[in-house]
Amino acid sequence: MALSGSIEGPGWHVSAHTASAPDGYACTVRVAHSGACGEFEHEFKHAVRHRVEREALLAALREGMMWIDHKMAQGFDF
Repeated sequence: MALSGSIEGPGWHVSAHTASAPDGYACTVRVAHSGACGEFEHEFKHAVRHRVEREALLAALREGMMWIDHKMAQGFDF
């Protein structure tokens, strides 16, 4: 069974979903936000695998939130 989750705020969105992997569970994370520079969207695979699916999903959502924090603080320029 695959789990998915999302978190939203004013002008931003983070979502993640799990998939079975040989060494546990992997997650794909999607982040999006709108700002003065326009719309930003990015999708990436969370690098850490977890043995428990719930932990994989929560870790991926936390990672997505860190991306949003850095992007909105202009920590990187893409």
